Amino acid sequence: MRKVDAILMLDCQDDFFPPEVGGDDIIKAFADALFAQRLAANFLFFASRALILKRRDRTDVIRSLECHEIGLHTPGPDHPCLPEYAATGDWFSAVAEAERRESEAVNVIRDVFGRDPCTLSQHGNYAAPHIFPVAAKMRLPYVYGFPAAPPKYSISWYCGALCFPWRPVWTYERKEPTFELGDESWVDDAFLEKRLGQLEAFLNWCEVAEQPFVNIFLAHPYRLLCVELPEYWRNPNGRNLAPHVWGKNGSPRLRSAGQVETGRRNIARVAAHLSKHPKLNVLSISQAVAKYGFQPTELTADNLKAAAEGLATHREEYAPVVSPAQVPLPLDIPLGAPFSPAELAVGLAQSVFSHLRGEGVPRTVRRRDVLGPVSNPIIIPEQRWMSPAQFAACLGSFLDEVEKTGHLPANVGPLDARVGLGSLYRVLATTYLQAIGGETIGNISAPRYPRYPREGRDLGRQFADVIEFDLVDPELNGWNLEKHGRLQSWTLKPAWNLA
Repeated sequence: MRKVDAILMLDCQDDFFPPEVGGDDIIKAFADALFAQRLAANFLFFASRALILKRRDRTDVIRSLECHEIGLHTPGPDHPCLPEYAATGDWFSAVAEAERRESEAVNVIRDVFGRDPCTLSQHGNYAAPHIFPVAAKMRLPYVYGFPAAPPKYSISWYCGALCFPWRPVWTYERKEPTFELGDESWVDDAFLEKRLGQLEAFLNWCEVAEQPFVNIFLAHPYRLLCVELPEYWRNPNGRNLAPHVWGKNGSPRLRSAGQVETGRRNIARVAAHLSKHPKLNVLSISQAVAKYGFQPTELTADNLKAAAEGLATHREEYAPVVSPAQVPLPLDIPLGAPFSPAELAVGLAQSVFSHLRGEGVPRTVRRRDVLGPVSNPIIIPEQRWMSPAQFAACLGSFLDEVEKTGHLPANVGPLDARVGLGSLYRVLATTYLQAIGGETIGNISAPRYPRYPREGRDLGRQFADVIEFDLVDPELNGWNLEKHGRLQSWTLKPAWNLA
């Protein structure tokens, strides 16, 4: 029986309740029970929650976590949160502000636990595409994000960061490789039994679907002690309410003593169940990164040929249809290859540029960590036809821009003679196949073509829909989140070992 790799996650975000409620102790109870079963879990902390352990001198809790991984679960619940500040600026200012805030929070984790976090992660729907290049720069993965690439919709790369996605809603027609045990199940034996049965069915599905990796969310530990989220009192609707304001509504309800005792007892029960499960191979996030985070340093001619052939099956606007049996696929920038469209676009451009300069098609080209454009490419080319010399100049400008900025340019060429990124990519597929096939590249037709992969539209909408999260400012203008989420779908690809 082949086992499924899994990471176990717990979100530690109670920076609200006083110590007598027992939130510190319940974290330690989880850590000790999992360690007793030789399971390494991933405890994702608000920076504000980590600071509370230090201020309360809970060195016993901190020590209990030494055998587990510690991740950063955002700086904390306060506003403005990530989508609120990211939506107000351009791409570069939003990324810079995300880096500043996350770096300060990483320093808190390092100070409290004496080590760097294993990951950055998303709290609720505090989501924005701008956080992913920050994670990549820090050389950390990202947990709970929306981006998930076909064919598995599991571990994926986006903006250079390795992502462990969670419930990518834009893939709702498929079953995602994620499972949530549920906070309410811990305090109800019958409900827990039902959820463990659903976990069994989920793992059976993984086996049939040949899904090699899953995310399993265990709990918010403090929810074994309280019924409701404190953020609904303190941080609703994009506001940070003062204690005298939210205090008028009372405080979040706590569990009964019997429920708390049931929850504590079930921690050991679930830990033993997971450790003995014949279908599970539990990894820490760091171990999962080591196993699935490989990226080749080069693209081979075979890689580029396969990509060009796959793209060439999608029609150009002006391509004639020979017969109904040979109707090509609609205009699209396909995803799902081991390399992202951004990486392939640069690799194809390098190869065709070399060919047009008389240097031949290289056998390999260096894989570039390149981000997507930051403004919308045009769809209708302003220059419909190019000579080989004009196309070579176009590719030289494209590659210079990539080298200078680290981003794909939205368009190439001067105003009134621009070619959009999608059109350029489609032309690169055709000219690359001509080059390796020994054909002469004559005048080149630039077709009308989409500005990002089809999946980018729904991914961008997912980022824009954070406005529906009840903690976020209801007047948030999500256009920057949506636009940049769409444009960065040029960087989306499955993790190499899942291809």
